[in-house]
Amino acid sequence: IQDQINLVKSTPNITVFTGTTIDKIAGAPGMFDVTLQNGEGFRVGSIVLAAGWKPYDATKLAHLGFGQFPDVITNVQMEEMAKVGKITCPSDGSEPSVVAFVQCAGSRDPNHLPYCSAVCCRVSLKQALYVKEQNPDAKIFVLYKDMRTPEQHEEFYRRVQKEGVVFVKTDTAKVTIGEGSERKLALEGMDELLGEPLMVEADLVVLATGMQPAVLDDPILNLQYR
Repeated sequence: IQDQINLVKSTPNITVFTGTTIDKIAGAPGMFDVTLQNGEGFRVGSIVLAAGWKPYDATKLAHLGFGQFPDVITNVQMEEMAKVGKITCPSDGSEPSVVAFVQCAGSRDPNHLPYCSAVCCRVSLKQALYVKEQNPDAKIFVLYKDMRTPEQHEEFYRRVQKEGVVFVKTDTAKVTIGEGSERKLALEGMDELLGEPLMVEADLVVLATGMQPAVLDDPILNLQYR
């Protein structure tokens, strides 16, 4: 990465401003006037707004148990956990023997994010293998609306299937605590392929929350974004 940064900085026709905040942008396509907070200004023909992203607020997904049950986490939290080195249930630190991934958690939903974030399915596939690598005997369920693994990622999808991960087409209705002695998390919905009610019990539930533009938090850029 550093080599790429050095290459960009040394290219004559590229000017890099670091530690810089844009004060305002005016004009029209082909002749935008950009003014920095230090007073410096310049004209450009086009602007790429690399807004970045942030995870959708999972506290808005009360029906999926986030914030109510400690063993319901987001895909970002799962990634952070795996980076530390071991996947455990936050409630007691135990290793989960059954893990359920809930796809489109807040995505493709008119009440939350109406669009697909494009990467969540593949992230869940990767994280399912994290669990299998830690415990080959773990049972893993992926509850999905549609699995979206374009191009070469279709082969990755097949690999995860061969690892024994179970895929169920459903729009998960709710996550509660089961009635059994083990008090596992209970995921309810309708199996759309079988046309039957579905109930899956798991030690750990991972919500594949979608992405939303970070620009929505910026009052200056938000006006132009809209």
